[in-house]
Amino acid sequence: MTTMASRVLIISLRSVDSAPLGYGALFEFEDAIQRFDRADRVDIVTDQNSWRVMIPHRINTAVRMLSGGRFGNSGPIPWPADAHLDHDYDLAFFVVDGLFHMRLVNLVRDVRKRCRTMALYVQESWPHDYEDRRIRTQPYQLFDYYFFDVDASNGRFAAISRRQAHNLNVACDTLRFASSRPWSERMVDVSWVGRRDPATHERVAALCERRGWRYYYDPFESASSRDPLAQRRWLGALMGDTRFAVSNFARANQPRIHRGQRFISSRFAEGAAAGNVLAGALPDAKYLDSFMPWPDAAFEAGDRPDVLIDQLADDPARMARISRRNTCEALRRHDWAHRWTQVLDTVGLPREAALQDYLARLELKAREFDDSDVAGDVATVGMPAAGTPAAGPSAEGAAGVDTAIPDTRLLAASSGVAHV
Repeated sequence: MTTMASRVLIISLRSVDSAPLGYGALFEFEDAIQRFDRADRVDIVTDQNSWRVMIPHRINTAVRMLSGGRFGNSGPIPWPADAHLDHDYDLAFFVVDGLFHMRLVNLVRDVRKRCRTMALYVQESWPHDYEDRRIRTQPYQLFDYYFFDVDASNGRFAAISRRQAHNLNVACDTLRFASSRPWSERMVDVSWVGRRDPATHERVAALCERRGWRYYYDPFESASSRDPLAQRRWLGALMGDTRFAVSNFARANQPRIHRGQRFISSRFAEGAAAGNVLAGALPDAKYLDSFMPWPDAAFEAGDRPDVLIDQLADDPARMARISRRNTCEALRRHDWAHRWTQVLDTVGLPREAALQDYLARLELKAREFDDSDVAGDVATVGMPAAGTPAAGPSAEGAAGVDTAIPDTRLLAASSGVAHV
């Protein structure tokens, strides 16, 4: 039987020696694409080659800035390339965490000649980034399509690059996060993963101590040397065994970055898929309402999630319904398969049969939560994603899941788990 040639080239940064943990979601997206499309992947080794990119780029940028754009190369710079492509592709898809990395695509030899269409997905871009001259002088002609996970940069990108910006919201491998464990039987009462405010954290810890609850928190500081994909497996296990999750807008504890703009963070997609009851400092309504347009998807708590969680916990039947609804909606809206469908539709490529089958699988899984027994707080165990557990194990560990991540903390006010 003849195997059809790959039509998509994924350009990845996963060979970076010290990839930040935030890259895990990017790598998860790349792996998902290879599950439901004919895709090859080429890894860029940036730590060894960054000087080969930075020096020509900085020289060219300085020439363009000093000459007011009259001199220098406004398009791709012919930097030395390492990766070689042996056939042509319909689409090259480069996933990065910021526009500064877009120039690294030139480390793939003849990528523009071999790939009919070039697309870039930028995980994080803030409107004020375009105040930086280095951003304004990037070679935007490198790519035909640009996708951003927040508000398409409020139009500033299009004005500077003369390219259209397309929204591509955060997502996750929902089958990895979806848990069949009933909400009332989960082992972790409150979790807080990622950036946190110390004062708010202490109030949440005090609530858990008073209630006799288990509180799991991990700020993921100094985490660049860890395995980002192992963290994704661990995160799916943890959140699938969590009842309440403190979830804040992107960069909530870094006002110099967010500057009052409250964008969606990945915790909302992950927490919804895991069936968490979400409470915290929420994104702006114009983003959240379109991202999670169903009742009680998340609760605004500002810097006092402890107070709100304390109140919500007294209505466990309602919390169980919210948990199932969140998982159901995430399976229908916020899987990487939905995002890849959007990319293909935008660039004009047909959907592969494997993608259609995967979307159908997500819908079948969603129906399990949609039709579950509300009174008994029961969800039927469905078919898990390949290589992932069928149900979220406890935060204390489970076979086949790497939970040995340093600097994590489990605060148990008593030896048992208190249920409400």
